[in-house]
Amino acid sequence: MHDLGPLATLEAWRAASAEQRAAVGIALADKTGLPEEDPVGTARFRALRHGSGVTLVAIPGGVYRAGLTDADLYTLFVHLGDGSVARWDEIRREVALASPRIARVAPFLCAAQQWGDEGPARFEDEPWNHPLGFIEEHLRAHHARLPTADEWEWVAREGGATPWVGVSPAALPLAPRKIPDLDFGKPNGFGVGNLLMSEVGELVSDDEGRSLRGGHAMWQDDLEAIALLCGYRWPLSDETHLPFRIACSLGLPPPDGDPPPLTVPDDDVGRAVRRFRRGQP
Repeated sequence: MHDLGPLATLEAWRAASAEQRAAVGIALADKTGLPEEDPVGTARFRALRHGSGVTLVAIPGGVYRAGLTDADLYTLFVHLGDGSVARWDEIRREVALASPRIARVAPFLCAAQQWGDEGPARFEDEPWNHPLGFIEEHLRAHHARLPTADEWEWVAREGGATPWVGVSPAALPLAPRKIPDLDFGKPNGFGVGNLLMSEVGELVSDDEGRSLRGGHAMWQDDLEAIALLCGYRWPLSDETHLPFRIACSLGLPPPDGDPPPLTVPDDDVGRAVRRFRRGQP
């Protein structure tokens, strides 16, 4: 019997004792047959060494609001917009797929880094227009898969606590054609590195349509950066490389419950956000 109870939710993990967390590591190693590594991240998540050579981090499950809030969109308009209705409509159109939604994530294993430098070469002879099937076939041999979009955002935002923009608009580099000034090798609070803006051509699969999402180290323009962070997806191009991040299921269900309600402050920003909701810039 594998005692993975503390992985049920992020709150359960934070409340677990050191002994309970150690027991989770032992149970994970027993369940997967993979050796343990040192705990990672600020919450000291348990980690395993995958057969591919990457570190797998045991990510607790949770419920959060995925996508961008109205306050995020207003912040983007302030930073990107020239005050024109056309620019406002462009921003709204680009982030249409990022409307806030409740996402439920089951506990899973997420690679702390991309597959490796040899990844692109492994697929260089494969069709560039539809590589997903080939990649997934290869991953199945390693008992792995690609992360879902909801899993990806859950980890990137450290359990939904880190907004894409909103409270911290400086977190998103908005200057056109600017390489983000980030330490790409530094892991986030979940112990997973290179999440937001670094891995060129990184892939994320989604449950519906099995579409791909690419991540660039240099943005073509501001809206491309926003599109990636929102979960906007586009097909791979002939110039896209193919390093990718792997994930593994643990056979556990997603948690119940709801995330905290969205609130709008009663100030100038709040009033502007309410105008946005009415479609007024």
